Amino acid sequence: MAKAKIRSITPANTADITGKIVTWARKRLGKSQEEIAKQIGRRFRAAHIEDWEKERTKPPFDKAKKLATALHIPFGFLFLTEIPTHDVKVPDRRTVGNVSVDTFSPEFLDQLRNLLLKQEWYRDYVSEQGKKPLSFVGRFNTSSPVDDVAADIRKELGITHDFRVVARTWEDFLSNLMASAESAGILMIRSGVVGSASRRHLSVKEFRGFAHSDPIAPLIFINGRDSTSAQVFTLAHELAHLWIGKGGVSNPNPKHRSTDEHNLIERFCNKVAAEVLVPRTEFLRQWLDSVSIEQNVYTLVRYFRVSEHVILRQAFEHDKLSRNEYEKRIEVLEDRFRAAQSGGNFFINVRVRNSRTLAVSVLDAIHEKRVSLRDAATLLGCKVPTLKTIATELR
Repeated sequence: MAKAKIRSITPANTADITGKIVTWARKRLGKSQEEIAKQIGRRFRAAHIEDWEKERTKPPFDKAKKLATALHIPFGFLFLTEIPTHDVKVPDRRTVGNVSVDTFSPEFLDQLRNLLLKQEWYRDYVSEQGKKPLSFVGRFNTSSPVDDVAADIRKELGITHDFRVVARTWEDFLSNLMASAESAGILMIRSGVVGSASRRHLSVKEFRGFAHSDPIAPLIFINGRDSTSAQVFTLAHELAHLWIGKGGVSNPNPKHRSTDEHNLIERFCNKVAAEVLVPRTEFLRQWLDSVSIEQNVYTLVRYFRVSEHVILRQAFEHDKLSRNEYEKRIEVLEDRFRAAQSGGNFFINVRVRNSRTLAVSVLDAIHEKRVSLRDAATLLGCKVPTLKTIATELR
């Protein structure tokens, strides 16, 4: 983030905030002055926010803190003299048509900062313990044969016939694959909200996954707002990113073939992902042209233990389905899915939203007195009193 000067804070009980920062932060959320006012207090109206934006009046410190919370920015941002540029610099692999996308929502940026903070802490923690770089990160490149990369991923994560058989369903396969990636040294995090803010949803239209290629602490984030069946492919796609050492923000289109993707790296990772999950040779051997599409999909879902979504994609890749037929079937699958995330086991959410490896490392650091309880709670997105219960659940 570009350096910006901070205004002096008046000694009185008012906060000398910068009006244009309030306007910028409000508009970045797409909220009206009235909506922000309601979050500050019952007696506040849009006129109060307008006065602060125009700097006709200054808010009391307690209200300025509530204002920062409502705007989802650090309190100190209110005193900057210039609008900050986002400080998150990651490769953006997304495209719409053949045009690159270069804008991020506030929700994505806040979540990405949160992820990179967790990753940085974990990397420093394990580096002090002498952890060596992981050999598979950047082992290949986009010129490598797709089959070789996919075979290496399957070997590293132990994706064998027995691995598939153990999974009773494709949901089990996804869970087991995430656990195997964790065991290999990858921080696996999945969530549909920003941090622990259940009302700040992440958009599937904006991105489906994110990979940060780091030899010590590689990280994969899966957008939990996406259908669970689609998450299987996204996970394999992000694994491919790590194996070629090229991280970034991804949004693989479930209705496109790999060859439809204009970004070279995304196109390559799509091909690798499909080959990891459903090897081409085995797929073509199992697919029977003499039976219906429904029967083939039913059989192959159970054989490969992946979702119907993945089988349909591979069938489309190998001309077993027309584009029109494929898109219709994907739309049916998407219609079944309801993206709303609510409730659930809090402690399971804490683990999934942080990666088990990270959560256990934070708990170990507490025991070693290398991190304070407050900092540990911040890293895990919970309150200090719940850390003990979390420790019990995760062990």
